[in-house]
Amino acid sequence: MSRYPQMFERLCSRGEAAFGAFVMLGDPDPLTSASVLDALVVGGADMIEVGIPFSDPIADGPVIQAAGNRSLCAGVRTADCFELIAGFRARHPHVPVGILTYANLVMARGRRAFFKAAARVHPRYHTPAVSIVGQAVWSGLLVLSGSANTLTTYTGFSVILFSALAVFSLFFVRIRGKDTDTFRAWGYPWAPAIFCLVSFTIVANTIVSAPLPAFTGLGVIAAGVPVYWWTKGRSAPTT
Repeated sequence: MSRYPQMFERLCSRGEAAFGAFVMLGDPDPLTSASVLDALVVGGADMIEVGIPFSDPIADGPVIQAAGNRSLCAGVRTADCFELIAGFRARHPHVPVGILTYANLVMARGRRAFFKAAARVHPRYHTPAVSIVGQAVWSGLLVLSGSANTLTTYTGFSVILFSALAVFSLFFVRIRGKDTDTFRAWGYPWAPAIFCLVSFTIVANTIVSAPLPAFTGLGVIAAGVPVYWWTKGRSAPTT
């Protein structure tokens, strides 16, 4: 029995009506979108309908059009939406999810490929199994590639670098005056500034004191950039 019949059966046995919620994936950005999906479930949504943004949403009203446009402006593509769905399914395996989108996006990938990507979670454990296996293989290779001290240096270097960049981006968001209520931080601007200063100091010190592990970490990061742009290009919306 699929999730929808199970949900209606459960609600009927309790004499309750179903509450369904709709949200545009990637609006206003992927991280916030994932939090919104979780908040809908916490708020009592029995089923979720998600929209995949499209460049010409002529069949939608102004509210959904605006949401889709914000998502596209944030760089969200169809592949990113599938990642959001897979993550949501892993966190909430029993909540039914419906997809609202345009046939253009389906036909651009091919119907079989589109539906396969939309259901890309383990059929039993409801987890993004391919990603987990890939991460496990890569972690195993890292363990075999060097000493614990070396691994700690270049993985820690990468984590600190990305954390610093993420916090540093807060200043650009606030300076542009966009989503100042959403992207709030305690002690702004001093606390984030101190965090960035300390983090970038650690990064610079690592490059000077241990250049090989540091640049190895940067190389691993850079290796993913072509894959990122390739996947975004493949999933670009078509008109």
